[in-house]
Order: sequence, then C-alpha cells, then structure tokens
Amino acid sequence: MCGIAGIAAAASAPPLEMSQVRSMCGSIVHRGPDEEGLYLDDDRRVAMGMRRLAIIDLAGGQQPIFNEDRSVATVYNGEIYNYRELRTELEAKGHTFRTNSDTEVIVHLWEEHGAGFVDRLNGMFAIALHDLRTGKLLLARDHLGIKPLYWSATGKHLVFGSEIKALLETGLVERQLDVDSVRQYLSWEYVPAPRTLLQGVYKLEAAQLLLLDLSTGEHELRQYWNVPHADDSTAAWSDAQWQEAVAEQLDVSVRAQLMSEVPLGGLLSGGVDSSLVASAMGPLKAFSIGFNEASYNELPWAQKVGAHLGAEHHVKIIDSSVPALFDRLMH
Repeated sequence: MCGIAGIAAAASAPPLEMSQVRSMCGSIVHRGPDEEGLYLDDDRRVAMGMRRLAIIDLAGGQQPIFNEDRSVATVYNGEIYNYRELRTELEAKGHTFRTNSDTEVIVHLWEEHGAGFVDRLNGMFAIALHDLRTGKLLLARDHLGIKPLYWSATGKHLVFGSEIKALLETGLVERQLDVDSVRQYLSWEYVPAPRTLLQGVYKLEAAQLLLLDLSTGEHELRQYWNVPHADDSTAAWSDAQWQEAVAEQLDVSVRAQLMSEVPLGGLLSGGVDSSLVASAMGPLKAFSIGFNEASYNELPWAQKVGAHLGAEHHVKIIDSSVPALFDRLMH
C-alpha cells in the first residue's frame, strides 16, 4: 500500500537532516516493506521519503522520481490508472521518461499544468511534490480520499505523512488530545475530516491540495474537484437503462484497476460491493475473512458468491482475543 512522509522547514529553522525523514519512514515501514526512498534538497529545507510496496515497474520504479533536470521531485502513494495514456501525451510534447512507473507522469504533468495536473489523474493517490525552481511544495489527495494524508503546520515546519505516527516521530508535533474530536468520535464512530484526535494535526481532505510557498512559509488549501450534479439527460432513464449503465461503468473501472506486475486477488466480504467487483474481475483468486461471532460473520454469503463465480477461494477464520491484541491494534 506504500506510505509517504516529509518535512518542509522555514529559512529561520535549523537545516533538515536525512535522518529525520528516515525516522519518519521507519515508523510506517509496514506500509511498504519492499524498499525505502529518501530525498533532501541541497538547501536542506525540504525532506521527503517513502516506503514502497512494489506493484508497477518493480525494478525501475524507485522513488523519489524526478523530471529530466531533477528540478522537480515527487513521492507518492497510490496508482494512476490512466498513466499510459498520459505518458503518450507527455512524450508527444517532448518529455523524456526514464522508468515505466506510473509515478513519473506526475512530475511531467506538473511541468505542463502546474497544480491543475491533478484534474488529469484517474486513480487513488497521496502526492508530495517539490519544485526547486518555483520554491513550492504541493500535497494532493485523490478525488474521493482513498489514500490518507495527514499534515501539521508547527510554526517553522510543515510536516506530513500517510499516518499520524510519522508526524509524531519528528518530535515537532505535540501529542495533545483534541477533546472536541473525541466527542465527534463518540457520536459518529470516526472523526470527520479535516480534524483528527490530535490538536493541530489535520487530514488533507478528499480532492484537496495544499500549496506551500517556501519563500514565505505561507500555505493555502484548495479544493480541486467535487461530486458532479446529475444532469437532465438521465432524468427519464428506465431501471434497465440504469442497470446497463452501472454495469458498463463498473466493468470499465475494474478493468482499469487490474494493472499490476504481481498477482492480483479480490477481497470478498459477501456484501454487495465486493461481490460486484469480484464478478467484474474475471477468473478470480478470492480471499475472505470469517469470525466465530455470528452477529458480524458474513462468510456464508462470501462462500456462496465465490462458488457462483467459480473462484479459487481462500478462507481464514479470525478468533483472537481483542484485549491481548490491544497494544498492537492501537499501533
């Protein structure tokens, strides 16, 4: 699943050390066990890192990824499903690629479109990008907020990461409880974005950019997309037309997301969503988790769907003591 982390320091702050971002990445090593990638600019004002779970371009997709003259660097967590089309377009405009990774389209799209490049992406992503020429740092989260990204502005630093523990690892962010967020959690069973359980630590919201001007230390948040309103063209559709349209779009979306250089499987819960996705995947290795507690065990439904689809179905029953696992679950 990968993970990213980083720090931007004001001119009045001490220069950054590579060890700081290495420590941040070490706290999220479980997100990307395959390799580590680190970046520190020559002025030691921006440090970025990532932990990689290799999916595409296993040999050549190491991050950070740079543009041709290494003036733009990025680390990112996610997948860009239309990267091949974007690459063809960018090569036609003269951009040179050195890898087969989907990551590399990000730096070249930034060169062409600036912060507007996110509008061209079809995928799930949490992106950090540093442009040495303009002195800008960009953070971006995908349209629906599939990939997590947390940030905190501490006066002389802006820190970010795929998990809060990476921010805390810097020692620059206080572990101070936000009591109002606790109230929200007890009401809704989660903390609505942009807040978190810690004061001063925020979630970058779905379809949101954070742009930091390193020369001034000022940052702005910008919404780049919202769920579109329905138009009049579908007002008179019949149920059959809706069924056909949804089935077609589901097939298109699933096919686009089946790109990988490692084997793929489907997590089959037995619910409507996972069953539809599994049915659109074609020949399937399915994986399901069951519980001995019948009140929230959906395994019988998953097994029925797996049998119907003729899937190679792998099942595991979880029967662990939650109190015994509490410390590990909290981490």
